[in-house]
Amino acid sequence: NVNVYISPPLLTVSVPPHTDRQDVMVLQTRGAKRWRVYSPPAPRKRGVDPLNRGKNGDVLSFEEMEEVPAVDTILRAGDVLYVP
Repeated sequence: NVNVYISPPLLTVSVPPHTDRQDVMVLQTRGAKRWRVYSPPAPRKRGVDPLNRGKNGDVLSFEEMEEVPAVDTILRAGDVLYVP
């Protein structure tokens, strides 16, 4: 599967905090965007898959994430970020 996302300039958060089960490869084609990637949060909610948080009505807040992200970078046109 391939997903394409476009976010307008000056948007501070394009997608709320969430986790993904699949690997993610980001190709920044134009402009720049800050990416903060955190380790999956501890499974604190019963019956909620920790690798599918922040989706389907489940809200994942920044407070549930570790204080320091594993990756905190700005991607510019031509940069690639791979998150296994």
